[in-house]
Amino acid sequence: MERNILYFDKAPDAYVKVLDALRPEGFNIWYWDKMSDEEKREALPKVHYTINTTFRVTADIIKAATSLKMIQRTGVGINNVDVDCADEMGIPVAIVPRGNGVAVAEFEVLQILALYRHLRELEADTKAGEWPNFKYRDVSYEMDGKTIGFIGFGYIAREIAKRVKGFNCKIIYFDLYRASAEVEEEYGATYMPRDEVLKQCDILSIMVPLVPENRNMISMKEMKMMKNSAIIVNCDRGYLINEDDLYTALTTGIIAGAGMDTWADEPVNRVIPLFGLKNVIATPHASPGTIDTFRKCVSQALDNIVLAEQTGLPKDTRGKIDKVRDI
Repeated sequence: MERNILYFDKAPDAYVKVLDALRPEGFNIWYWDKMSDEEKREALPKVHYTINTTFRVTADIIKAATSLKMIQRTGVGINNVDVDCADEMGIPVAIVPRGNGVAVAEFEVLQILALYRHLRELEADTKAGEWPNFKYRDVSYEMDGKTIGFIGFGYIAREIAKRVKGFNCKIIYFDLYRASAEVEEEYGATYMPRDEVLKQCDILSIMVPLVPENRNMISMKEMKMMKNSAIIVNCDRGYLINEDDLYTALTTGIIAGAGMDTWADEPVNRVIPLFGLKNVIATPHASPGTIDTFRKCVSQALDNIVLAEQTGLPKDTRGKIDKVRDI
């Protein structure tokens, strides 16, 4: 019996080429964005597995997909899946835990360098006909010798740490679960209480899951502990930073800059105050977005779907259900 996989997100030709090349034997892959409304309604009851990245898998979709065996994410977050409904329907929600670490790590380093070297302003001035060769030298910095502080020191944070070691950065971190002595030695990382990380860092990187207790974990109180020259980068999840407080901190000199790839309200389809600040680099949750990451993530996602079909027990499930329905 052939099984049907529904890919929910936009599928440009390059993505279709990758998915078709990786398609397991005995499976069809359907593309949501290439269907008419009528075709979508007809397809949902015939779908056995779904794959999504940013697309919101709602309760209405889950209930309409009466043959659905598993919802497969291509990232680690599950906030865009109605997990309560999936639990109620007996459908596991699985993630890909380590597919996008390299892309996110490289992007975060890019944001740090762009902030430190005023890359956006230099480009804009140059294209406007100026020659700002000396304009930003007195407010530009090197990463060399700076202290990067991590709140959360899981897989992606360690990928970032691996890269900033090449810039001769000092690495400090706080995590609810301290890393082993071997890991700390490998990355040259020093564990500190959270407040000490905030006080000592030149660069703050936030890498924690979006759970209720972490919402607005970086607010005015925390920013006031930081150096006036410090910058914050967030390529993790929105809602971790209080954006109103961040605006105030950036406009009053409490901290120096921010690289924001994730936002409290995504997609951000309106102009918000932070967008008007020169000391903010604003990007649309693009840090995982490379074709290399896509290939790695969907390869792992498809492998997990095959495992679920063959054994009934997929890996890396979230929610309350860890076994697929026998359909």
